[in-house]
Amino acid sequence: MLIKMLPADKKALLIELARLLALSDNPLLWDGKTKDELRSDSDLNNLTIQKDALETELLKEMEQHSPGFSASGVFDGFFSISAEKKLIEKLKTYPLSIIDTPETRIQAATSVLKTLLEHQTMENITTPKVIIFQLFLVALRDGHISSIEWMLLKEIQLTLKIPDFIFKDLLDHAESLNNEISKLLALILE
Repeated sequence: MLIKMLPADKKALLIELARLLALSDNPLLWDGKTKDELRSDSDLNNLTIQKDALETELLKEMEQHSPGFSASGVFDGFFSISAEKKLIEKLKTYPLSIIDTPETRIQAATSVLKTLLEHQTMENITTPKVIIFQLFLVALRDGHISSIEWMLLKEIQLTLKIPDFIFKDLLDHAESLNNEISKLLALILE
């Protein structure tokens, strides 16, 4: 929606942050199986994160507004490894017994988040606001903001130095917009 207002490097950053946010709380799969379905012959190195259809659709829309972006995480040289791959690699470092806990998921996602935001500067004061607003829309796409997503959003707020009152206002507007879009879709599909 507002991604067009961002310079190319910040579009790439937004898409990778959105990808991280969207995947941060999704179920983990090994060889396409959940943790409860694992067998002794399952390949534990074949870890993937299940993708939500609505969030995937939103990410594709964002990528369409960013010519030069590829699904591998490369945007005209700005990122070499996607947030998804970084998150999976980070999750692989945790024991299987705790890999699914919210605390572990938050730690892993926060670690990836810090690498994405490392050395990022925001020359324009609107850029952090556009980024956080778009991220709210991604988090709300499935109807609610999970505790893992909330912790990541708060970490992004602190890193981008967005004041609490602006953060709250942007959240309120994102929730309102999300509700209106849901009502509109319900009306159309009725």
